Amino acid sequence: MGPYYVFSRGNLFVPSLYDGSPTNKHYWYSRGWNIQTYIAYIVAVGLCLVGFVNKVGVKVRQVGVELGYLGWFLTFSTGWIVYYVVNKVWPHQNVQYTKGLKWEELAATDYGVAGVLQGVSTYVSDDERQKSEEVAKGE
Repeated sequence: MGPYYVFSRGNLFVPSLYDGSPTNKHYWYSRGWNIQTYIAYIVAVGLCLVGFVNKVGVKVRQVGVELGYLGWFLTFSTGWIVYYVVNKVWPHQNVQYTKGLKWEELAATDYGVAGVLQGVSTYVSDDERQKSEEVAKGE
């Protein structure tokens, strides 16, 4: 949710979502791993791990048990905040590609849904992108 609403502002490179190859410049990240996401995941889940350990039979303090009760809310909010901070400090390439775009600006271009409907390949040249953007704007 954080990347979609805050960083990309609804802009997805839709054809690239279906390209699992290392040449995918939008969603391949670091050899296929989004390191920023894993950092946020580990921090968020780590907070409630004590509550989980209690459920499998290990005796823990009451504070740990109560953290376990807040599991979903705590991991969601902590993960979101950590992901936001990590991407402000160390953004991945897709955050950089969508920086400065308006809300769902790519939707009408060959990078968005229009590109999928037209059967456009994952990568469109800059000239083709400019033409599609002019068409989308009605120029």
